[in-house]
Amino acid sequence: MGEWPQTIARCAHALGEVWLITCSSISMVVMFVVREKSFERKIHMFQELLLITAHVSVVFLAQRTDSADLCYMAALLLQYLFLCLALLLFLEIVQCYYILTNLIWHGSAVGGRTAAAFILFFPLILVLVTKLGPEVELTSVYSCWLNYGSQATANKRQRKMALVNLVSMWIKLPLHIASFLLTSFTIYVQRFEFFTATFAMNVSLGVSIIVFHVGTSEKANQFWKRLNSMCPKKRNLNK
Repeated sequence: MGEWPQTIARCAHALGEVWLITCSSISMVVMFVVREKSFERKIHMFQELLLITAHVSVVFLAQRTDSADLCYMAALLLQYLFLCLALLLFLEIVQCYYILTNLIWHGSAVGGRTAAAFILFFPLILVLVTKLGPEVELTSVYSCWLNYGSQATANKRQRKMALVNLVSMWIKLPLHIASFLLTSFTIYVQRFEFFTATFAMNVSLGVSIIVFHVGTSEKANQFWKRLNSMCPKKRNLNK
């Protein structure tokens, strides 16, 4: 790819990041102006704060650097931020389910300190497990965490990952559509059983996204290969 297409791609990427940061910032300003102190509103505010932090990190750390350690720490930081965001989304789903089904009238489904400790410290365990695993080279010509150009088999791996992402998209797309339609229908009919089905659908969608994201990563690929090499292989009885 030539220099001019790369420049266009970088500008488009930067504009997208700036747009996301701007929208999240406007959302936070609105929350401060409204001054609504409900638990679900606080959850949403922290979601916007995490999104701003993550996308600012992408803007400043995505470019190529000669420091492999800096690239690796940037990847771990983004992993931690998006894991926290996933837990916040799950907590928001639970909170909204409790409110809409009248299981609670006000307050939070779980204690504020318990929720904060779980959201902030549980992702650290997963990040530490990732850190203890085998490190991969994260420095490339164009990006801090794409390593397609570091090995001769990079093109084959890139095609494989594109195929996996395509399959996951076709699996998650019906879940997205079903979740949207079921949520809209539930809001219209206001029936308890539909709230439960909507809750289960949204949780399934979140779990599928996490499973595909984690299970198809380079670390997971190396882990499964190592686990497969440790398992005893069956002997061929015909020999």
